[in-house]
Amino acid sequence: MWKGVDEPGNPYSPTPPDGLIRGYEKLKSADPNHPVVITQAPLGTEQSLEPYRPSFDITGADIYPVAYPPGEHSDLPNKDISVVGDVTRKMVSAAGGKPVWMTLQIAWSGVLPNQQRPTVVPRFPTFLDERFMAYQAIVAGARGLVFYGGNFTQVMRPRDANLGWNWTFWQMALRPLLSELASDSVRPALVAPNAQTQVTANAADVEVVTRRSDANTLHVIAVRRSATATSTVALSGLPRRNSGAALTSGEVMAEYAQRPLPPPVDPTKQLFRTVAVTNDTVQDWFGPHDAHVYRFNLA
Repeated sequence: MWKGVDEPGNPYSPTPPDGLIRGYEKLKSADPNHPVVITQAPLGTEQSLEPYRPSFDITGADIYPVAYPPGEHSDLPNKDISVVGDVTRKMVSAAGGKPVWMTLQIAWSGVLPNQQRPTVVPRFPTFLDERFMAYQAIVAGARGLVFYGGNFTQVMRPRDANLGWNWTFWQMALRPLLSELASDSVRPALVAPNAQTQVTANAADVEVVTRRSDANTLHVIAVRRSATATSTVALSGLPRRNSGAALTSGEVMAEYAQRPLPPPVDPTKQLFRTVAVTNDTVQDWFGPHDAHVYRFNLA
């Protein structure tokens, strides 16, 4: 890809779109085979970003909500990490149908002490923070994820600083997340097109996207944006099997529930946690900032 001007719509240091559009047209005439990506700041309105639409093939925004105090990176009133979904939806609207890649936090300037801000305390997302932000961005419409800030040596362990990258964060948070996202069970849900019929939740703070990777496989990704709520949630509107019979169960990806089996247990079987389907509805627990990826066999 080609990376365009960074954060051109940032109201504190804007780059007018006209020149970017001319540059985009010139670049595409010389190299039509690589997309141009423009990442916006998490600032401004959708209307202020729309004029940039002709200057890119892919857009998105960077959003880094984890700091002391939280939520300083965005101008939205939501200071929780669920602001990631709010910014993603804004960028999906501003993109006008073009793909959106969201840039998520490892570290950023707001957690870096310097001469002007010597009292800044470094803070990083936990694995659960990063997992929620990734899945919420996906549910809100992101088709790509970028993770920023692994190169800030001033907030690393000396071992990592000598290597030039935050391998401790990689081991503790990012690698487990990327292993899940890239797994054979989850990845098909991420690259699949949205299904024609969308499953809905009976809780206002649970966001859902429904995708179909092939004729026989339906995926439902659901996240709870609340930082405090824990309850069972009904996900309704599941389709019937291709034969017309009702669905009776589904699986929850990356969540394991081993059942008593005669030894030895077959290591090739995933043994994911199963959920019952009754009247085209699943009932399942969701905790604060929780995320579940469901898979249903329609064959």
